[in-house]
Amino acid sequence: MDFHSFDEHYLTRLASGDAAVEHHFSSYFGELLSLKLRVRVRSPQLAEDIRQETLLRVLQIVRREGVLHPERFGALVSAVCNNVQMELVRGEMRHEKSESEFEAADDHIDLDAPLVIGDIKIKI
Repeated sequence: MDFHSFDEHYLTRLASGDAAVEHHFSSYFGELLSLKLRVRVRSPQLAEDIRQETLLRVLQIVRREGVLHPERFGALVSAVCNNVQMELVRGEMRHEKSESEFEAADDHIDLDAPLVIGDIKIKI
């Protein structure tokens, strides 16, 4: 993969919907984000969701607000990815059932009984 630097002209074309620039943006950053997320996220489906959501949010930022420092565009994409990753992973954790992680206590077994009986036998 070749390194690409970004300038005002590139971001203006991206904001205006230039198909060639949009394709370059999605393929260039899509590949970089996939590499980054492959290391950080275990689930391939979650990594793909994060990648797509990141690209969508960055496009929205470019189109609505613009980018003040085009030379830092790569860092912006990376920061958005980090935020999306935290949001989605936190959301996944919230939806997991805590019951599956812990077993209910068994009230039928008295774990202290053998120790108490053994202690009483020693004293007698």
